[in-house]
Amino acid sequence: MANRSYLYSLDVFPDYLTSHAVGLSESEYNIPLIYRILVSSYPQATKSILFAGNERIAITADYDGGVRKLEGFFSKLPQEYKSKADNILAFLTDPQRQAGVYSPRK
Repeated sequence: MANRSYLYSLDVFPDYLTSHAVGLSESEYNIPLIYRILVSSYPQATKSILFAGNERIAITADYDGGVRKLEGFFSKLPQEYKSKADNILAFLTDPQRQAGVYSPRK
């Protein structure tokens, strides 16, 4: 099995018995820079929603804070990337993608 990174939007902290998850993205072999930026706001090691076990092998972070950090990063890119950045931000801010968005600050 190849190494993969998955990005989800959750409505509650993953330690709860039930949560609603929306799959946002999947990457093979590496952790993309965008994923790293998105999980940089209040990151916490948590249990996986994909794999059974008690190990904390996943990272849960503040969705809105991560999107704000990504917007800041995109604002520093050359103009030629603006269209692509706008598409990514439109995708991430679409209410259907946010699953009620869990925030550790709420």
